[in-house]
Amino acid sequence: CSVDCAEGEVVLNASRLDALSRQDVLNGLVAACGSRCAAGVCGLAGGVPPLPGARRACCAEDARLDMGITLPHPLPAAFLAPAAAHTLLSAATAE
Repeated sequence: CSVDCAEGEVVLNASRLDALSRQDVLNGLVAACGSRCAAGVCGLAGGVPPLPGARRACCAEDARLDMGITLPHPLPAAFLAPAAAHTLLSAATAE
């Protein structure tokens, strides 16, 4: 994902990183910093030089994209903002 640390970030020290599950990261680190971000999710960014083993988690950008391709027929596709995708996934797993 593309992140924007200017929008919001949190520093995760080595022990907090070790406590994260793979699913926590795939879900956008919601508990760690999601409430700080418009998109409601974060992604891991670079390290923090003075803190060995620490990483920054920054807000995911709610980016729109242009596929930049021309096709002879329409290609049905849906692209969701991270917050909308998270809501749909939460609803799907709750059933």
